[in-house]
Amino acid sequence: MSDSGCSQRLSTRKGNMKRKDDTTTVDQLRKEVSQFIRERDWEKFHNGKNLSMSIAIEAAELMEHFQWSDPQTPCDAAALQEIRHELADVVIYALDFCNLMDIDLASAIKDKMKQNRAKYPAKKVRGKSHKYTYYQNAPVPAKRGRVKAVRQKIQIRPA
Repeated sequence: MSDSGCSQRLSTRKGNMKRKDDTTTVDQLRKEVSQFIRERDWEKFHNGKNLSMSIAIEAAELMEHFQWSDPQTPCDAAALQEIRHELADVVIYALDFCNLMDIDLASAIKDKMKQNRAKYPAKKVRGKSHKYTYYQNAPVPAKRGRVKAVRQKIQIRPA
């Protein structure tokens, strides 16, 4: 691991530079991961327990790059390369997990984002970082200029 922690986002994309993300599908990545495992006869080791643990272990290795780092410190090229590798490990295990459990990742993400939108309505949470339970009984913030009208409509109950 690089000895210089980093937390700040680096913009390495210039102009119209294409990323492989722009042209590679999740299905292509899933097939590549599956083929890699098959070629090594590792299927017998890849079960739900081992894969879920591997995801957590690799996520912890990713977190190490940010532990005790100054949030204002930008990532240097060496640290960013290590971070890319750790993130790739997390995603590779996640894709393998999807293959094993026959999880449609795109559908799972779409479903989860729908749940997240319901838990974290943009009008209530914008600029805040509380857990969703904090917002369950919170009123929607009023737009400027309408505070008086909103105050009249809100009935404040004693605790």
